[in-house]
Amino acid sequence: ELDWRATPLVLIIKKWAKHHEINDAARQTISSYNLTLMAIYYMQAVCQPPVLPVLHRTNPEIFNVQKDITKLNLLSSCVNWSSNNTQSLGDLFIGFRDYYSKFP
Repeated sequence: ELDWRATPLVLIIKKWAKHHEINDAARQTISSYNLTLMAIYYMQAVCQPPVLPVLHRTNPEIFNVQKDITKLNLLSSCVNWSSNNTQSLGDLFIGFRDYYSKFP
């Protein structure tokens, strides 16, 4: 919900990976869950400006190791975020693909 591009980007990445037969954990390729984590990391740490926030940095009073995770209300709109990133969905996908194709 923090940026409209997040969900479609993950879905595009999964479809692309399935087409290239690299998203089947049973065959020792990348799992769907891992692709999602990779996409989130890309949108948080690689894109400049970021598409998604790192929640423990932007809201340390809510997301920190001292808080009881069972009392965390993820359904409330506790995060106020607006991305300054203006990249298109296609540009984000190409950036994701390029970033991980050159990953050390």
